[in-house]
Amino acid sequence: MVKRRIYLSGRYQVLSKIGAGGMADVYKAKDCMLNRYVAVKVLKKEYREDENFVKKFRSEAQAAAGLLNPNIVNVYDVGGRIEDSIIWSWSW
Repeated sequence: MVKRRIYLSGRYQVLSKIGAGGMADVYKAKDCMLNRYVAVKVLKKEYREDENFVKKFRSEAQAAAGLLNPNIVNVYDVGGRIEDSIIWSWSW
């Protein structure tokens, strides 16, 4: 779990937790670089060292980034290991 008001990648200020799934937690955050609100998905701690889960997580982000539809969120960023987390962000 990520604490409120911390910054991920020196860019995303975590504001609140908005959901959780099997592999990751999702947070509302502010992209301080572009001054907009985003959702940030953070891979759960127990999966960060498992290369299979990391690969699935990145594949999910890449697949979502390739979709263009007004009913699907836009992926803005996919990060590597940041503050011991693996993240990706999309439109809020």
